Amino acid sequence: MAKETGKQRSQRIEIDYYRKPTDLTRLRKICIAAGLIIAGVYAVYVLASGDPRQTSTGPVAMVHASFENDCEQCHQAFTPMDAQGVSLDWSLVGLNSKDSISHLENACQKCHRVGGHYREKMESH
Repeated sequence: MAKETGKQRSQRIEIDYYRKPTDLTRLRKICIAAGLIIAGVYAVYVLASGDPRQTSTGPVAMVHASFENDCEQCHQAFTPMDAQGVSLDWSLVGLNSKDSISHLENACQKCHRVGGHYREKMESH
């Protein structure tokens, strides 16, 4: 029995083997497609239902109930309003923590005339 050469061994392997999909690549594509479909169906549901529970964190505090339906009095689009949100670095989408802290202080001090206690609280997180 003759020993198999490297050339003979290489000829058994198809030259474009890496282009053929495997079970793993098929499963990955199915999972990605299923995720996109589920996300799309959920987005359509949220937009079509108008259910506020899907997009709201819950009722506001009683002291803020007078402007519960006027969110723009305090909130600015795509700007975090909580201690953990402002500490994140979102510079890739145009947000940074200093702007968020400044927005939070200005929004609250429209009604609450107090010192800069928000800044100290935010910077300690």
